[in-house]
Amino acid sequence: MDYDNFYQVESFLVTRKEEKYVNELLKFGWKLISVIQYKDDYDAYGKYVLGADKNTFEKRNFQMILNEENEQDPLPF
Repeated sequence: MDYDNFYQVESFLVTRKEEKYVNELLKFGWKLISVIQYKDDYDAYGKYVLGADKNTFEKRNFQMILNEENEQDPLPF
């Protein structure tokens, strides 16, 4: 996939807890553009940049994942 074929680019700053979102999007065809790892005295985390063409974005995107999680756990706290 050429860079000019990207319809949507998402950037995630994540710890292990949030890596599930990156993995979910990769499973549905999103492409990994960049990974940067950070480490401080308390934790290690990474910045993932993913891209998708329009068809892939419409099939599965981060907002869909968040909406599904909110439907499963509708409590505000």
